[in-house]
Amino acid sequence: MASKVEVICDDPETTYADDRKYRIIRLSNGLEVLLAQDPSTDKAGAAVDYPGEGEWAQFLAASGGYANAFTGKCQTVYFFEVPASGVNVDTSTSQTLFESALDRFAQCFIHPLFSNEALERAVVAIESQHALMSQSDIVRLQQVMKSVTCKQHPYHQLSTGNMKTLQHEAKNKGINLQDEMSKFYNTFYSSRNMKLVVLGREPLDILESYVINSFADVRDHETPEQPWMNINPFPPECLRKQIFARPLEETSFLRLSFPFPNEGLLYESKPRKYIEKAITHRGPGSILASLQASGWANDIVVVPANSLREPASFDIVVDLTEGGVPHYVEIIKAIFRYVAFLQEGRPNEAFMDQITSLTNLALQFKQKSATAFFLTKTAENMHGPYPPHRVLVGEEKIWKNDSEAIARGLCALNLQNVNIMLVSKQLSDLNVTEPWYGTQYRIEDISTSMLEDIERSVSDSMTTTFQLPRDNKFIPSNFIIQTGKNGVQSEPRKVIDDEDVRVWFKEGSIYNLPEAHINAVFRKIFIQSSPVAYASALVYCEMIRDRLSSTIGEAQEAGLHLVIDVCEYGLSVSISGYSHKILVLLKDVAQAMENSDFQKDELDKAKENVIKSSNSRLAYPPILQNRRIMSSLLRRYSWTEQQIIEETRHIEMSHIIKFMDEYLCQSFIEMLVNGNLREGDAIKASQILKGKFGVASPEDKHELQQDIILEEGCDSFYRHCNPINKENCIEYYMQICSRTDRNLPAKLLLFEYLTRQPAEECLKIQEQLGYCVLTGIRRFDDMMGYRLSIQSTKECAHLNERIEKFLLSFGEWLRSTSDRDFENFKNALISSLLETPINLQAETFKFWEEILHGSPEFSSDSTDAVAVKALDKQAIISFYEELISPNSPKRMKLSLYNIAGDDMMVDDPAPGEIVDLSSFKQERLLSHPTSLNKSG
Repeated sequence: MASKVEVICDDPETTYADDRKYRIIRLSNGLEVLLAQDPSTDKAGAAVDYPGEGEWAQFLAASGGYANAFTGKCQTVYFFEVPASGVNVDTSTSQTLFESALDRFAQCFIHPLFSNEALERAVVAIESQHALMSQSDIVRLQQVMKSVTCKQHPYHQLSTGNMKTLQHEAKNKGINLQDEMSKFYNTFYSSRNMKLVVLGREPLDILESYVINSFADVRDHETPEQPWMNINPFPPECLRKQIFARPLEETSFLRLSFPFPNEGLLYESKPRKYIEKAITHRGPGSILASLQASGWANDIVVVPANSLREPASFDIVVDLTEGGVPHYVEIIKAIFRYVAFLQEGRPNEAFMDQITSLTNLALQFKQKSATAFFLTKTAENMHGPYPPHRVLVGEEKIWKNDSEAIARGLCALNLQNVNIMLVSKQLSDLNVTEPWYGTQYRIEDISTSMLEDIERSVSDSMTTTFQLPRDNKFIPSNFIIQTGKNGVQSEPRKVIDDEDVRVWFKEGSIYNLPEAHINAVFRKIFIQSSPVAYASALVYCEMIRDRLSSTIGEAQEAGLHLVIDVCEYGLSVSISGYSHKILVLLKDVAQAMENSDFQKDELDKAKENVIKSSNSRLAYPPILQNRRIMSSLLRRYSWTEQQIIEETRHIEMSHIIKFMDEYLCQSFIEMLVNGNLREGDAIKASQILKGKFGVASPEDKHELQQDIILEEGCDSFYRHCNPINKENCIEYYMQICSRTDRNLPAKLLLFEYLTRQPAEECLKIQEQLGYCVLTGIRRFDDMMGYRLSIQSTKECAHLNERIEKFLLSFGEWLRSTSDRDFENFKNALISSLLETPINLQAETFKFWEEILHGSPEFSSDSTDAVAVKALDKQAIISFYEELISPNSPKRMKLSLYNIAGDDMMVDDPAPGEIVDLSSFKQERLLSHPTSLNKSG
């Protein structure tokens, strides 16, 4: 189809690491398109901001692709991706896979389907999503904040809709949903309202021809300006309010929200960034240092800015200790005193220059992002204020400093222009119930006396105790790329392997960036041996993180990121970022870990935070709770959140000293060094850690956890009740084999892949059991298996029954599917397995997972791909009939019933119900612990 094309920009500004080719065009219907050619990409795809039902999903599943969409406040983004080198599963056309996918994608916007049946299912799915979000404090509390905005502005309303708004109220008002959807589409879905991003391996001219052929028929029409666009969502009468609210999670925080100038026209200088960096710094002279000295706060953050097309606000959030909640007014005073300090004189030139330098440095050496993220983010940014030649860098780059704009931004942070929210479970007298999510809250005007008290505090206090961030020792200056004397190696090799430490080092990097990753784990079976040992480790980690708070902040500003945590294998330390000063940060971490002169107030604060974190995880959606619960069922040592909370309450300083003496000083250190470092740097990293701690015992080098082995014919379930849950959740798990098995893992991989789309289509879309339906492979140290999870308002026993029915029907589909379709699915999985990690972070994660499990097979994806390629349909049918089918006498099944409620009393346990978990596990433990000797 001939269509006039205007080239808007054929050489947009990019970054050092971005080797893609770009072109921005405009079709004759006004649709603006960014074309991106990346010869090395494994995924091709498209996104727009803004055939028969189910055929699109089936096509993508058979091709190894996927699609999704999300809606923000002012836009909806749709995207898909498919293997860049995949073979088109549609044999009726000569189109390539990507061309065929792009053509189908375009039809969603040219001839969308609005059948009544599909709309009814969509409403049920939205209701399920609404129920899921009702357990998110972020969503619940944001809705409370919106209650004080202008009622004439859409921002005041429920963002997502639910069954009540889309069905019940619509029906009562005589509104036909199908007609409204068509009207909405015909009003807003115009090509001039859309932006399209297309990424593929093909040359730009070929991609352009694809777009012309597929999208030239998208309708072009004027869209009306919306009256709300001229309404201020934060008028004066909606300000100077105090909101008190109770969360679901164990959290306490103070939030100051200021309507703020939208910076769309100020993207070159980004003055907001100066204010954010000043307020959130952690060093001496900061707000946080002052509040921590009083024992009132753990952290302070500024909520990231909304889209540049939306009403803007500047929100300061202080994470409070329990002791800080009663002092929230004093904390507000401290914040306004610090703002007054920032307003003294002109903004600091040196600090502005440092922000500009570090911001642009981060952009220049930014790692390549995953295809889906690149597509969606770029499509959104094309709607921003950036000229076409800056659309790829405009969101992040700073071109100039603007002191006047910074001063105007600081003026917006004043007492007449603020709403305050205090969130804590300590609060009482909450007399309002938020209608959509049921949050308990209270709103009142900020009293004149409170305003005057804060103003006096600001005017009477000296601000000389405040400081901007000091000189940062972590700022890098050496960006030389280490090529490696042996070139770029494909996988890590051991450079040290003795009785105390093992170091894996990968020489060279295909990513050509001055960045590196150092991962270390202090292996010790002791850390998981009892709830008190595990709780001691968590408290110790929290104390170390608190001591390093200022260091972590400085390092992060300079592009270094530190994570200290407790994992299944021990205490872990991970550092990533610019390679030049990465060892400097590692030395600081080792020094802090060695120091044992902890004070009681540090211990009390750490215990409070550990308990708060565990309580918060109990309020997560149940599908996110399943992993820890399943681990407690299928591993010898694994502890529930309730056990952690109970033990943490009783931790004393003696437990911490014992932990350091018996764990840190006697653990085996295993490390991975990857990226822009030399072998000598890897050895230095090991010496930094090894030099601070003692000698490992032999068993810590070789032992992993013991897994539970289910017997043939096992058909058990465990009932776990959580009174905070709003919905039930089932995990239907079938143990398959050892991770080291030579035959079954490949069959498990392919079987799980085959069930992904059918499970969602059947259980989520057709049966509408819940918004969250997930298949997957659950891996432990030795054993692995197939899992299918559903979060739902339905009873778990009913969900179990529907999963069984699905598996039976899937068996029928498997037997009847054609050999050609089977090969298409198989080839799609192989393409996925052979994908190159998109960046250094993804590569490091992949290697580290292998190392942690104790039997590194760094080429396992390639090995799996070869094994999958050798499988035929009959092999998977046999696998299904022996280990998956509900009719099989050999399958090994264990289901988790994660139930909303606290009724654990069962008069007559159902057949297969686990009543005594300790006995169940003891009878099924491996006879011998898994050994790490295989890593040689």
